[in-house]
Amino acid sequence: MKKLSLLLVVLLAAGSAGLYGQMAIGTNFSISGNATATAGYDIDDEQFGFKNEMDANIKIELVAKQSSMKPEEMMSGWYGSIELNDFQIIIDSDEEDSTEFVATESMMATDGTETKAKKERTHLYVSEPDIVATLKNGPLWLKIYSDPDNKADLIPHIEEDEDNDKAAESDDKDKDVGSTELFKGSGIALGYTTADLSFGIGISSEETYDADPDPKDAATENAENGSFAVSANLMVNVGPAQLDLAFVQGLENGDEAEDSDGDDDTGVGAKLTTTFGDVSLSAGADILMTGEEDNPDTSPDNESMDWEGGGNATVTLTPNSSLKSDVIFSSVGDVATDVKVAMTDTAGLVENLDLSLTWGLFDITNGNEDVEGTADDQTNDKSDLTLEGKIDYHLMDTFGGTLTPGTTVTVDQVDGGDAAVGLEVRAVLKEAVPATEFGLKWKSDQLVDTETKPAQSGTITLWTKISY
Repeated sequence: MKKLSLLLVVLLAAGSAGLYGQMAIGTNFSISGNATATAGYDIDDEQFGFKNEMDANIKIELVAKQSSMKPEEMMSGWYGSIELNDFQIIIDSDEEDSTEFVATESMMATDGTETKAKKERTHLYVSEPDIVATLKNGPLWLKIYSDPDNKADLIPHIEEDEDNDKAAESDDKDKDVGSTELFKGSGIALGYTTADLSFGIGISSEETYDADPDPKDAATENAENGSFAVSANLMVNVGPAQLDLAFVQGLENGDEAEDSDGDDDTGVGAKLTTTFGDVSLSAGADILMTGEEDNPDTSPDNESMDWEGGGNATVTLTPNSSLKSDVIFSSVGDVATDVKVAMTDTAGLVENLDLSLTWGLFDITNGNEDVEGTADDQTNDKSDLTLEGKIDYHLMDTFGGTLTPGTTVTVDQVDGGDAAVGLEVRAVLKEAVPATEFGLKWKSDQLVDTETKPAQSGTITLWTKISY
């Protein structure tokens, strides 16, 4: 991770007029994000600790000063923006996490050879963000980005347990076919976007161009062997139907690209969405074809292929309630076949009362049958079942804000074994202090004993979250 100089951002905002020569340019600068401090106590292990989490997005828009319209309202005239997305401010994280932020610096040994020495980080870090610079003129746009999206991902994964707190549900974000990225590099894209038609094309390189390469750097000697990727996206909206297409193709540069495994891959995605009254339906597929660089036993004419198909149905029952169903079929064993159905009601049946019921069946077919040497129940897998019921009641004008007591009950069954019953009880206070949230909860993932696992007393957490 690299440190990000917030001073640089301020200077960009203050001196942006110079970027457009003698033109009169105004700057719209915005920053959003949140900071959360959490204190937790594990009753079973008798452990207490703190956890700080922060993230932010920064956007700088450059527009003509004479224009009284916002950039998104402008139909003509060029304007630019610089976005710094999805970076984290990290303060004094624990020793285990700190290994991810250890940098190295070059130094000369006594014998004249170059070595690498570890340089420990300080207690304040800003992780490297995803930087995107955009020029727009009406529907036309041009983007310069630090990390192009070299993947065709139109079918969303269903298992999304990012914090790994559910026994039966894992997180398939980085496992499904569409999440496979050819490589991270640098690139440029241009396109045209309206409400009914959108298309874009892009090209990126795996190697970063160096106008003044260091002859001592062995990596620059093989720069010509780096690979490229071309991408294309299309969206067409006709009446009640919308068609989305995505295509990515890796292009190898040279016959002996030692560090470009997988760069000859082909990614294709397609999705069709249609709406009839209160019913919305979508279906599509993602395909990834890998060539000889990935599998020595295949040839360009006989590539291996992974695929997945998925669908969604959403029914709006009332303005406050809906029924949603998702399904995915995947050739990748870690993803397999998943189904999830969720019903939600937001203050519809009872004023200020939110209800939700979720049923999920994961790894129904094509799951990994007992991965050797793996102790993680979520990785094997036969068929897993989860049920979740959630209730929240909003007490308005309490302590100067809104106090929301709530509870969540979960039932998780892994591999057809004993079901684990979990319980969470919480209370959240918002807007008693502007832009601030306070919360307190108790949670146990194993409320009662089973033949394989004893009951857990759970954990108690208290947090404060400030949004800006």
